[in-house]
Amino acid sequence: MVTAQLFRSLCIVVLLFLISGCSESDSKSGANKPAAQKTASQSSELPVLVQLPDFALRDQTGASFGSAQLEEKPWIANF
Repeated sequence: MVTAQLFRSLCIVVLLFLISGCSESDSKSGANKPAAQKTASQSSELPVLVQLPDFALRDQTGASFGSAQLEEKPWIANF
């Protein structure tokens, strides 16, 4: 009985310790920057890393798809 209470108390202490380490209050996170600088450095658009030529492939069901279906959507390919 005492062991279970001790274990629960230890788990709570560890969780509180982990949660306290997740705050964004340190100076590296940009918390001290003025609001104008924050919005200027953050963009809602994703960068285009590589421009690929048009392509057509088949998915796991055998249906065709290609670059036309992926246009204007973020995606990652891995071969």
